[in-house]
Amino acid sequence: MSDTPLIKGGLKGGLRGDRHPPYQGGQGGSEAKSIFNLIITTYLNKKILKALVIGFHQFLALFLICLNTIFD
Repeated sequence: MSDTPLIKGGLKGGLRGDRHPPYQGGQGGSEAKSIFNLIITTYLNKKILKALVIGFHQFLALFLICLNTIFD
């Protein structure tokens, strides 16, 4: 008797049905995905811009307070 273990489908690693199907990316729904990505990107850009504006205003306020205390 041979020392190789018994594997379903032989030594190649299984029957044809056990393998993953071939890659079929990019089929269908690409227009909907593009619209969805555009909406998400626009939303995130607005959020980021708002955070930057608020952050800049806070920085400017602290900077002016520091200048006021230095030259007071």
